[in-house]
Amino acid sequence: MILRQSLGEDRFPIDVERLALEWTPVIDRDAPVTRVSERPLDGCDGALVDGRRRGNGWGIAYSDAIRHPGRRRFTVAHELGHFLVHRHLAPDGGFRCRPEDMATWDHERSPQEAEANRFAARLLMPLDDFRQQVPPRARVSLTELGRLAEERYGVSLTACVLQWLGLTERRAVLVASRDGYVLWGKSSTPALRSGAFFRTRGRAPVEVPTASPVATGTSDAPPEGVSHPAGVWFSGEPVVEEMIVSDRYDLGLSLLHLEDRIRNFEQGEEEDLDTLDLMERRLNR
Repeated sequence: MILRQSLGEDRFPIDVERLALEWTPVIDRDAPVTRVSERPLDGCDGALVDGRRRGNGWGIAYSDAIRHPGRRRFTVAHELGHFLVHRHLAPDGGFRCRPEDMATWDHERSPQEAEANRFAARLLMPLDDFRQQVPPRARVSLTELGRLAEERYGVSLTACVLQWLGLTERRAVLVASRDGYVLWGKSSTPALRSGAFFRTRGRAPVEVPTASPVATGTSDAPPEGVSHPAGVWFSGEPVVEEMIVSDRYDLGLSLLHLEDRIRNFEQGEEEDLDTLDLMERRLNR
């Protein structure tokens, strides 16, 4: 596997800067990433800079205002995702990514930023390792996911929750909101297939339920979450809501745990090939 080959068995948290410098010449030997550096980036968290006209290849920059190591790591991985997936579509000069781009996971709203975030999550939290840490049927809390994000992967809690939603066999939904309205929702596959999801694009704004701690802006919700009866978040569905507050991105984030159900669909192994998977296969041929 590419990460084991480059970084060894004891590879967490991933040294993404080293990975970018060592492996992009394999992907594009004529114009790889030649530098990763901290820069003053006005209004941006990160940038993929096109230096090919000066013979410098590509550069990845992250803002000197970012102090948290996990956020820096995720920003570099995000820009590496742009290099691997979108460099041929880059506007003049490359990509400049704002803080809200790092919080964008809605593919319909911003496909390139959502794809770069998904790539970063898969790179920093590889599927095989994540499944070993959190079995697909396990009911995990935000506290447990936060510990995994901080101590093993060196990423944000939000990124870790979204990775878990993509792998879990339990019914759960993450909802991002601002000023009392839902911005986007991400459902686990079992939740999506059972009808527990939010449509936001091209629709009237959906209000956050008044019973939700996010609606009132409170930060003292109990760590085990708030139990809501049916009809608060979903009609006919009681939920347990855990809350995340992201001051940097001005977002309220609610993780909604729904009751388990006997599924009426076949459970298959859904190994969709992302860019990292394809890169590994190509390198291992």
